[in-house]
Amino acid sequence: MNDSQWQDYTVAGNYFFDEQEYCCACTNYQNALSEAEKLLTNSYDISEDIPVIQILIISYCNLFALCEEVQNITQLRSYIRRATYALTGILKSSEFPCEVRNSCKKEIYSLYHSISEYCQKHHEIIEDSADSLKEITDVMIKINAHQK
Repeated sequence: MNDSQWQDYTVAGNYFFDEQEYCCACTNYQNALSEAEKLLTNSYDISEDIPVIQILIISYCNLFALCEEVQNITQLRSYIRRATYALTGILKSSEFPCEVRNSCKKEIYSLYHSISEYCQKHHEIIEDSADSLKEITDVMIKINAHQK
């Protein structure tokens, strides 16, 4: 398994986003996220040089940006919750390879940062997003406590 499908969808989504064809961008970004989720599900079977967690976060961030661009704040909230659930779930689980969990420990900070930036721009999502930020913080505290 490789990430070529994900790359194709992401490149197409970026093209359509730049062309302001947001429905086409959305379809491609959603397909890219599905491919990222497949890579994650099959992470035991893929090469270690495929950055599964980075791919997942890029996919979510592309959807965050699209939702912001089209002012779909409800969907932005939904993707923030979904991304938080996915990444904190990986960290809480022992079902994923160590490489994937270690990558998630490093990369979850970029998700935290992205959510924080969207909260600063869109005050109406602060309440929902605060729960996501708290969940990420709680998981990271537990993980760091276990590493000592």
